Amino acid sequence: MTIAPKIKSTPSTSFPHKSAMKSSSSPGPLRRRQTRPAALLDDTLAGILAHRSVRGYLPTPLPQGALELIVAAAQSAATSSNLQAWSVVAVKDKDRKSRLAALAGNQKHIEQTPLFLRILADLSVSIALRKIAGRPLEAP
Repeated sequence: MTIAPKIKSTPSTSFPHKSAMKSSSSPGPLRRRQTRPAALLDDTLAGILAHRSVRGYLPTPLPQGALELIVAAAQSAATSSNLQAWSVVAVKDKDRKSRLAALAGNQKHIEQTPLFLRILADLSVSIALRKIAGRPLEAP
């Protein structure tokens, strides 16, 4: 597995200031501001737009430490108040994967993958903090 290096924001790779944006001259009720992002952003957006889902899995297990690395990378993502209000359940058991596939509308790829990662909302930290603060658990 290859890990992309962190990219430092420099004038050549940062998004242009608002003053550099120009209004679109295209007709229509919606006018969008246009700008020319740096080449790095163009490559990133091209990769996102070219995304496609491939649900064909090799029967080989993940290399040692890969699952931990994947979860650590996910934990590095920003969340509201940095609560990390989610949990990951790794499922290898064929019967459990079959039941999960049935619950998910009979999605066969869930059964076929050697390791299925189920990501769940985990609001226990948020609930505990609200109780400590004396705030109601329900939205107003």
